[in-house]
Parts: sequence; structure tokens; C-alpha cells
Amino acid sequence: MPDMDGPATRRLDRFRLLASGIAGRPLEVAAAPPGEAAWTDGSTLFVDACASAADQVTALAVQASLIAAGSLEPVIARRLLGRPALARRYLAVEGHRALASGEDLLPATARALIDRDTAARAGAPGASLVLALSREAVAAPPPGFGVIRPGRLLSSADRHAATHHTATAPGWDGEPRRYPAQAEHDEDPTPDDDGPVLEFFANSVGGPGSPQLAPPAHAAPRA
Repeated sequence: MPDMDGPATRRLDRFRLLASGIAGRPLEVAAAPPGEAAWTDGSTLFVDACASAADQVTALAVQASLIAAGSLEPVIARRLLGRPALARRYLAVEGHRALASGEDLLPATARALIDRDTAARAGAPGASLVLALSREAVAAPPPGFGVIRPGRLLSSADRHAATHHTATAPGWDGEPRRYPAQAEHDEDPTPDDDGPVLEFFANSVGGPGSPQLAPPAHAAPRA
């Protein structure tokens, strides 16, 4: 484990402003075990404190971009939960799209990761998920993308909801649900029929942080 008071960890503290600026909301930055891929629970970014400064900045930029682009919203995380292979395919597409969508805020090392052809394959998180669920070929995500941990994202979202929950809900115990942090195997343990959800996700997660159903194309705009 890295020295939690060492210079490498203190260097991570200086990256909080960068990560928060890219994500568009306050974020914490914490040390992950040496060699562990970067990940986030939506509130804290975990990065290898022993990695080079350039690799840390890149990892933080990618994970913060995913937050900013709405890529890690609960509606997405629930579909990825317990399905690591699907999560990697989704990250392989959505990571490039998220980086491209906030390119102006990124350091050069993160901009260099963008595959613009892949980024152009999806216009929103839901479209990236549909592509990940399909049989189309998807290249593996670069190591600098880190990983997505749906269980941690959902647990964090539940904690946040519990903190802001009012006393008007009888019987609420304030305890967040627990989700598996990582599947034990490299296979989706409980595959289901994703056909009915493809169109839903293509339309429902239409943009950054917007998991609402999009109106039909023929609907007249509201006055």
C-alpha cells in the first residue's frame, strides 16, 4: 500500500482542482493500491499513487470526463452491474466519446488518447451502451481509461440519496444497499435478453446527465 502521508499521495491532493474542473463538480482524489487501474465511485477518483504524474493526470482526466459526460449515471451502472465484459465494451466506446465531448478542458496527455472514429460511433451514453450490447466489434479500451465499477457507483449513489432523504418516508433505515464491487470472473454471470432494452437505452440516456426518456421525433415542442 502507498504511504498515505507520503509525497506521492500529497501530489494526488494537488490534482483535485483539475479533476473537479473537468467533471464540473467537486471531487476528491485518493490513492489506490499500486498497479490498480483508476476508477471512481462518482465522488472520489482513485488513482495509483505510485504511477508517474503524467499517468495520474491522464487517468484522472478520463474518469472525470466520464462523470462530466453522464457516462456513469445509475441508469447505466445498473445495466453494467455484474457484467465486467459489458462494462469494458461500454468503456471502450464511451471513454472516447466522453473525452471528445470535453476536449477543451483536457490536458494534452488525455487528448492524445481520443480515437475520434470510435467517439463518433455514439452521440450519448445510451448509444454507447447499445453499441456495447450489440455484436459489433469494439476495440479494447486503452489502459489509461481505467475501469468502471458499477457496484461502487450504485452504492455511492445510494449513500448520497440516503443523506438527502427526508423524514417523510416511513420505515426508511438510512442504510444504502450493497452491490458487488467486482464480478469474480471475466464473464457475465447472469446474461439476459438485452433485445428489448436496446431501443430504450438508445433513446433514454440522451445526453450528459440526462437519463430521461427523449420525446418522439414527431412531437411538437412545448410552448
